[in-house]
Amino acid sequence: MSGSPIISLKNISVEFQGKGRKVDAVHNVSLKVNKGDVFGVIGYSGAGKSTLARTINLLQNPTNGSVTISGQNIGSLPAKDLRQARKKIGMIFQHFNLMNTRTVEDNVILPLLHSGLTKKEQYAKADKLLQLVGLETKKKSYPRQLSGGQKQRVAIARSLANDPEILISDEATSALDPQTTRTILDILQKLNKQMHLTIILITHEMDVIKNICNKLVVLDKGEIVERGDLLDVFVHPQQQLTQEFVGFHAENRAVLENLDITNKQVIEITYDATAVPDVNLGADLSAKYGKKAKIAYSNSEFIDKHIIKNSVLIINGDQDLRVIIEYFKQHEFDYHIIKGGEQFGIHR
Repeated sequence: MSGSPIISLKNISVEFQGKGRKVDAVHNVSLKVNKGDVFGVIGYSGAGKSTLARTINLLQNPTNGSVTISGQNIGSLPAKDLRQARKKIGMIFQHFNLMNTRTVEDNVILPLLHSGLTKKEQYAKADKLLQLVGLETKKKSYPRQLSGGQKQRVAIARSLANDPEILISDEATSALDPQTTRTILDILQKLNKQMHLTIILITHEMDVIKNICNKLVVLDKGEIVERGDLLDVFVHPQQQLTQEFVGFHAENRAVLENLDITNKQVIEITYDATAVPDVNLGADLSAKYGKKAKIAYSNSEFIDKHIIKNSVLIINGDQDLRVIIEYFKQHEFDYHIIKGGEQFGIHR
């Protein structure tokens, strides 16, 4: 999606003092999120993802840097105006944060209690939001009567009560099973498309990112180590951390551990099969190397309407790899020489 930036973080740093030492939770992070993006922030636990997310609505004040929302530097706002600005930024969390003593609909109207709407208008809005997340029949139920996925849908409905322009999902699917996660992601995707809601998706799971995000950053130790469009990062991961998240690489390592690659060269390649539909890698490999080369393992993912293929090639002996490397470059394949190639000075 395209459009003007709705979120702009410039040189954001967050420092904490703990046990006599300074901790840099976020260090000099700058990013822009366009209106309508589903923007993923991925990293392992402790990478600074949640801290960074909380700076967007200043629930966490940055030590340094500025936060601009819809062209307005919200760090310079008086407390009253900041509270109003925050209403346009909804948040959902891993643990739902519902009030167990209130019904589903009463949980949804909590943000509306001081909105100026009448009680009738508040409940009418809650009904509409519960319909949006498919829980209209549960409005009189209590949280203890709901499944984890249903609780998260209530939390989503509640986060929409003040008609936000931005929704921050902070590990909102981490406690859910895969099928329920898919349901929640489908709802978020619907909100993005139907309501043009800009979504910031904080997660440590690449499966979550690849299902609905169009852009992402990879965070490590409080710093952005990689960023870009989903498809480009997935097909051409530059950093080892990103390669780990993409998933192909971990699977391939497991395969190689069970193969005899003595006196063999090993290359891993990833490419967009939708962009190069006429490529027949097996045939081309055979034509260049005959029986001395084969595809040992292959996998594929469907990302943003593109088929992304990944293969592990095994080449017997010390064959010169230059020809096939040129072939990879010609077709814009991302390649990684796992073993071999050093004697030819070949690098990725």
